[in-house]
Amino acid sequence: QQQRHLITIILRKLLASSTFAIGRTLDALVQTLDRAVRSSIPQEWGADLGEELDDLDDFLDEYGADIHALDISVTPEDLKEVGEEINELKRLRDKAIAIELNAKGEKLLTALEEGFKELRKLGAPEKAIIFTESTRTQEYLFKKLQQGPFAGRVVLFNGSNKDPQSRATLEEWTKRHAGSGQVSQEKEANMRAALVDEFREHAQIMIATEAGAEGINLQFCSLVINYDLPWNPQRVEQRIGRCHRYGQKHNVVVVNFLNQKN
Repeated sequence: QQQRHLITIILRKLLASSTFAIGRTLDALVQTLDRAVRSSIPQEWGADLGEELDDLDDFLDEYGADIHALDISVTPEDLKEVGEEINELKRLRDKAIAIELNAKGEKLLTALEEGFKELRKLGAPEKAIIFTESTRTQEYLFKKLQQGPFAGRVVLFNGSNKDPQSRATLEEWTKRHAGSGQVSQEKEANMRAALVDEFREHAQIMIATEAGAEGINLQFCSLVINYDLPWNPQRVEQRIGRCHRYGQKHNVVVVNFLNQKN
């Protein structure tokens, strides 16, 4: 009860991102409650959210709360009510999973087309970074763009970069720079450098979670698309700051996705 408002905000953040993001989270809730019904040991809720929301810990720090500390226990008196909640969550999860087309995702193609049109007017290279708050939404957008005119020209950037494409990019980058002094002992630093180089030299689009909002230099890119707007407006500035920085030769075009009905 104490964290109801915070949990509601997080679920709305995910729902605003994509049906794919909220579907996975609802399934995690179902699994947690199922385990709580079958076990006398309190079950931790929120462990899966860090994987879904790259900026979860920062968001919780800003909000002054910790959902990782929430343990769910089910007493015999709770069984009927919890059973009803599990059935409701399953209904919502199945509804989310059944949706394959997100209108917001379709609008991304329009945003890219309009953004690149502005870049051509400025004489800037046609490169774009797209920010989303959800790793599952990131996967969805990657698959969508790979099916169209941008196939083979999209690179991912997130907190883990465990996907096969990122690992292959790191391996090739490491071989290419062996003995040059650019390869460090830090695998994470090497991965970030490899992905930025891939974006600069070969790719046209980078899809990044909040992990890409700090510490990387994208002065060669002049289009920022905020597919998901963050809760903290200062993070919007940080995202734009990846491109709008010393060394940037053109005005930076920023596209923000807004729900006009809200």
